[in-house]
Amino acid sequence: MVVGHFKWVALSGAIAAVFIVAGCAESEVPKRSYQEFIVEAPPPGDHHHHLHHDHAHTITDSEMPADHVHADMRDIPMPIQRRPGQAATFEWDTPEGWREEAGAGMRLATLWVSDNGGEVECTLIVLGGDAGGVQANIVRWMEQVRIQPPTGYEMQAYLDGLEKIATEGGDRGVLIDFGEFVPEPEQLSTLAAIIERGSESLFIKLTGPRQLLEQERSAFNQLAQSIR
Repeated sequence: MVVGHFKWVALSGAIAAVFIVAGCAESEVPKRSYQEFIVEAPPPGDHHHHLHHDHAHTITDSEMPADHVHADMRDIPMPIQRRPGQAATFEWDTPEGWREEAGAGMRLATLWVSDNGGEVECTLIVLGGDAGGVQANIVRWMEQVRIQPPTGYEMQAYLDGLEKIATEGGDRGVLIDFGEFVPEPEQLSTLAAIIERGSESLFIKLTGPRQLLEQERSAFNQLAQSIR
């Protein structure tokens, strides 16, 4: 099993990033990649980012967003403690048969999953804050694969049904699967995980045909839970 790792120092202020990966590598194996847009804004009134403070910081439930999606995550133990300003280290176990490429900047790595002679990508991206929150990211990701996002009660029911996890490192997270909204096996779908560590969020996202994602779901879930 391959172990990946990355060290990233959180930045203050507004961050706008556009991640575009084109399938133009010299490899003979065709690659399928999907455009990702992420925009993050600082918390209201946060003119002096707390990572510059000089005291120890323990993650508490009071730091969890006050919405119904995060409410159940308060019940998951999270024994993480580190000093603000210290670089956050993320490590994971790359699933058997997946191929890892080093990332750059906020993209920690790209994992490639074989698909009928080609490959689809799984990205690991870390950002400060929650990058808009769980629901906003779900809506955006659904629109990227041409899924009509549910609204009102249906969206709330979907959010309430998301699987909550605790990673090997003690971080809280949620697993996301669009399979129920995708009628055809060859239609694009997404598996994703949003994992919170203090003032940072790690986004793991695999996009590809629904039937491939069904086959790889167990491996994807193990990847998310291996974060430490």
